[in-house]
Amino acid sequence: MSLDVAPEPIRKGASQLAFGIVEHLANGGMTGFSGATLVVEFQAAGAASYTQVGTVKTIFGGSYVYVVTAKVDGTWRVRYAGDATNAPASATDYVDVR
Repeated sequence: MSLDVAPEPIRKGASQLAFGIVEHLANGGMTGFSGATLVVEFQAAGAASYTQVGTVKTIFGGSYVYVVTAKVDGTWRVRYAGDATNAPASATDYVDVR
């Protein structure tokens, strides 16, 4: 699972794209995992926990894109809860807001 939030650094109030790819083991190799529901979360710098801001589904090839708004420095996380055949996974990216 990957996550990149861009562009950065970013000005407060500007929009950013959170994007990446989710893969899983299928047919003997790693392949894009389409149809997976991911939870999008944010943890402000210095905060103790993440806050859920939305969900996004992966499309063909396992890719996803979610538009976020830069408010304060912090860490974005996408999280997949897992299912009967796929393990939970997550990825993070820290964003510098100016």
